[in-house]
Amino acid sequence: MRELKRELRQSLAARRDSLPPAQKKEWDSCIAGRLLASEEYRRAGQILAFASFRSEIATEPILRRAWEDGKRLFLPISLPSGKMAFYAVSCFSE
Repeated sequence: MRELKRELRQSLAARRDSLPPAQKKEWDSCIAGRLLASEEYRRAGQILAFASFRSEIATEPILRRAWEDGKRLFLPISLPSGKMAFYAVSCFSE
């Protein structure tokens, strides 16, 4: 199962990496717009998100908007044990 998961991640990352920059920017903007316009986002007091890496969806606009909207923002961190924990962050530099 781990091997299959690793292969799937590699395949999806390669597909993301191959997107033309203009297309990626357009899709990132569309995804952020839909999320930020959603009823779920409006009702949420807390947001669990991730800081984008490489060709992942650009989350910075979403994170910044969440702070502007006064939402509590939590981002994951990988622990040495291999588990994941979520920490509250209050500014982009964190």
